Amino acid sequence: MERRAEVKTLQLLQWARGDAGQEDSLGALALKVLLEGDADKKAEETLSIGKRWADGLISNNFPEKSRHSLPSEPCRPQSVQMVDARKVKQGSKASFVHSLCHAESYAIDLMWDLMLRFSDEDLPKEFYDDWIKVASDEARHYSIWRDRLSELGSSYGDFPAHNSLWESASETSHDLLARLAIVHMVHEARGLDVAHAALSRFQKENPPDVKSAQILENNVRDETTHVGAAVKWFKYVCEKRRLGDPVKVYHDYVKKYFRGVLKPPFNKQARLEAGMTEDWYLPLAGAENNQGEEKESAGKENKQEDAGGKEEAKGKEEEEEEEDDMLKVAGEVD
Repeated sequence: MERRAEVKTLQLLQWARGDAGQEDSLGALALKVLLEGDADKKAEETLSIGKRWADGLISNNFPEKSRHSLPSEPCRPQSVQMVDARKVKQGSKASFVHSLCHAESYAIDLMWDLMLRFSDEDLPKEFYDDWIKVASDEARHYSIWRDRLSELGSSYGDFPAHNSLWESASETSHDLLARLAIVHMVHEARGLDVAHAALSRFQKENPPDVKSAQILENNVRDETTHVGAAVKWFKYVCEKRRLGDPVKVYHDYVKKYFRGVLKPPFNKQARLEAGMTEDWYLPLAGAENNQGEEKESAGKENKQEDAGGKEEAKGKEEEEEEEDDMLKVAGEVD
């Protein structure tokens, strides 16, 4: 059975690589990336497609075979041991960077899956302009973290990882709005919220890891535009389907497909830059979390003598929780 699956994958790869005259088709090229099991080649191919697309050398065409051959999961490097998300720990700096590298690699597949899976939605060329750019950003991010990992004496595959990122994609594979809402406007937006926890981790290294912090800061700027692309196309599809207020539609999707509530604190500035005003997410934060914000605010205003130690402990606990959230966001765990 496994051998037959390998043969089928090779046959599809052969077709996607142009043996059937489809080398300039965006659909065939998307399938090619998803069937590529080497993470470096996956990133290189994505960057190449991005350049060729910008130069007008690729047709906005999705052959029927490319859509019907879409794998339930992308091919992934065999060198990366996949385990349950709860067993993935990032104790060392190298393992933490590895988790970021892994997330960026999986994000490449996620973007190509988005474009190919929903290619029958009759979307304009601008949709593909935006998401090919996002895919190229993810490929560049992966390559930078991979090189940083090498500088730390490690490589991609040296630590276990999990596929929670893809689980989120699978759960929203039936509806473009669900995919945009949960994967990008919940999970990726959460990455903006907790990025400062990761920055703090790098800055607290002895000596401070200035290089990793700068890489992360640069990536967060890109990720803000990725969330912005999701908001833009969520609104577009809502209008196309005549669903009414996109904010209300978003709330309905999150309540239906996201387990739990959105967790503050929120990076309001980054979210605003991405087009997510407070009315998109504050109503989804939940009473429990709103109370948490009120308690935190009250604690800051009442730093009494005997409360000082408690506040410090609470701050440390919250910081650790945010850092844990950053690790979860790196794998799109809710």
